[in-house]
Amino acid sequence: MISFYQRFGQTKLIHEELILLDLAEEERQQLLRLLENTFNHKILSAVMEELTDEDKVVFLEKVTQEDEVAVVEFIRLKTNDIENKIELVVRELTQQVVDDIREVR
Repeated sequence: MISFYQRFGQTKLIHEELILLDLAEEERQQLLRLLENTFNHKILSAVMEELTDEDKVVFLEKVTQEDEVAVVEFIRLKTNDIENKIELVVRELTQQVVDDIREVR
């Protein structure tokens, strides 16, 4: 599946915060995988909220085909201002994750 987290995520900030935790590398990598899944689900949810039922089916088919260009073109065609909505979701989730990491330190 396409990694929306890799495309839209603010990975550097989260990586920097995780490095400051006293974790084994394996634990850090496991957390990063969980975060990537969480970001992907949040972004997928934000996109799906903007699509009709018919477009949701087409969108999911394109996502599973892993053609990132086709997916981006499709959601741009079928939604309004989706990039800003995705950026907002990513910013909010990134801040929440960073705050949680800092609270643990």
